[in-house]
Amino acid sequence: STENPFVDVSEGDFYYKAVLWAVENGITSGLNATTFGPNNACTRGQIATFLWRANGSPEPTIQNPFTDVKETDWFYGDVMSAVDMGLINGKTPTEYKPDDNLTYAEAIKLAACMNQLYMDGMVTLKNGEPWYQSYVDYCVEHNIIDKEYNYNELATRAGYMGIFANALPDKALKAINNVPDNSIPDVPSMRDYADGVYKLYRAGILRGVDDQFSCNPLANIKRSEVATILARMMDETKRVKFSITGEEPEEEV
Repeated sequence: STENPFVDVSEGDFYYKAVLWAVENGITSGLNATTFGPNNACTRGQIATFLWRANGSPEPTIQNPFTDVKETDWFYGDVMSAVDMGLINGKTPTEYKPDDNLTYAEAIKLAACMNQLYMDGMVTLKNGEPWYQSYVDYCVEHNIIDKEYNYNELATRAGYMGIFANALPDKALKAINNVPDNSIPDVPSMRDYADGVYKLYRAGILRGVDDQFSCNPLANIKRSEVATILARMMDETKRVKFSITGEEPEEEV
């Protein structure tokens, strides 16, 4: 296992194991040798990096169309390969905008493409008009989303969780934890985003930001949270077992 080099990642942090796993497997790294930056917002360049490395760091086969992505940029190969695989696009034909934070439209595209990769083994989805419409249509058709979003708005934790909770089939997100309705302090079950949050908690993808299992649902996405979600969704052995009630979950048949 990897020794923790980061002064801002402690063993008691909910994302501790996920960060070390992602570092050990080359999916992410620190901002420098001793700082991970777990509370930093996650940029488009970083999202592309996580996806590219999690998919085995394939060599890109496309010419770089982006004026704001240089070969000397640390995310250059990540962006090119993520675009090549159909997971992500530029905001315009010539601009990738690597320092922008993730929007709902981008989160929906990632969900659609990851679902298609899981189901079909390849991504064939293309941009529509507006660019995200084909991904929205795919997600609606495959029951990944069931409501309208302000697609250009930055995604919150609750919003991102709600989308990704439906990105994989239920059999890929089986409950392993006892998390009763209304047991997450800041997510009452009556909230429209509660189902997705509780599903990811129960599947061991998330366990909250503190000892009370709080979700902080209206905050924006952080580097640590993206690394955690990707690692645990893609590798069942990384999922966290816990129980808010203190009882062991019942065995699923």
